Amino acid sequence: FGSSLPSMFLAGPLARLRPGPRWLAQPAALTASGYHVPMSRMCSVETPSVALDEEEVEAFWQRRWRKVKRSRSKMFQQINAAHVKLQVFTDLGRRRMVEEGRLSEEDAVKFARIDQRLFELQKNPEQLEFFDSRMNFHPAWIRSKFVLKKGRRV
Repeated sequence: FGSSLPSMFLAGPLARLRPGPRWLAQPAALTASGYHVPMSRMCSVETPSVALDEEEVEAFWQRRWRKVKRSRSKMFQQINAAHVKLQVFTDLGRRRMVEEGRLSEEDAVKFARIDQRLFELQKNPEQLEFFDSRMNFHPAWIRSKFVLKKGRRV
């Protein structure tokens, strides 16, 4: 390729290539021209000049685990907040319908019980799966839920 990459390689996915350290695993044509593909240090090929310590690797996984836990907790908080908002707005709608006379007081209590049961089902995926019409009493669902323990007979 000579001293620089041809212009056809500088368009598209190789446009992000930058000059940099050559200790990363690189195609020979790219490293000969002074370019490298940006890579994480954790993805690099270990060479004698750059060996990762166990402490570095352990620190990386600790940081990664903290990041994953933080993002999971954020997702659960968002889901719980949306669930609570849905309950509040459902209750407000039911109250408004009672005030306008479109729903009787007894029916409002009955619907409140039904809604409460549905909200509990939404929080419990195992119970919700039981009521899924596509999987209800499907052979695969029965095999996964009613497995005979070792030594037991039908």
